[in-house]
Amino acid sequence: MPTNRQRRRQPQREGNRLTPQVREILSGGMDFFDTLSHMEPIQKDRWGKIQRNLWVFVEGRYEPGPYDPPSWLPDGRLDFLRGEWAKHKTEILRWHIDRFRDRSRPWGWWAFGDAPEPHPLLHPADGSSEAWAAAREQQRLEAIAILIRHGLLTAAEEEKIRERAASEAALRASGPGNDSGFEAGPADRRPFQRLPRNRGRAAGSRSLA
Repeated sequence: MPTNRQRRRQPQREGNRLTPQVREILSGGMDFFDTLSHMEPIQKDRWGKIQRNLWVFVEGRYEPGPYDPPSWLPDGRLDFLRGEWAKHKTEILRWHIDRFRDRSRPWGWWAFGDAPEPHPLLHPADGSSEAWAAAREQQRLEAIAILIRHGLLTAAEEEKIRERAASEAALRASGPGNDSGFEAGPADRRPFQRLPRNRGRAAGSRSLA
């Protein structure tokens, strides 16, 4: 029998919508506000505090502290985030690149098997703050080198590197008489320097794919 009633649209399931909180976690790898703290099992340190830094599950990115839980222990947050990454990776990747514009990639990209190589390892020469800063900068450059090797930079990211290379060339051409007061920083001094390939995974290193 004909009817003029319109079929009611079914509400979108919460599980199909990417929340801003989950997007932030998959981008940055940190659950600062314990958004996922209700999930079980969940890893805690020796004082019973929840491990908020999810980068400890991607060996190399951060040096685990002596009281961090082992990365191989099960964690309910990882199972949930793996599913969210699989559904929303394209959206999160685009959002991360547009937001940070630093040629970095989201935590989920490194954690769940989309990266073509393991995340570069952290190798500080000693325990000084200067050595750690230099090691983190080298790690950042090696991560960018992975993107370059596999042709994964966006056009805008490639253009930014070319502009930095041109600035470097101009500074060199200015010679010792340059009195502009501008000096190239560490990232500016070697925009196209051939970076060493990742030396491979550390013992036990893995992605979470």
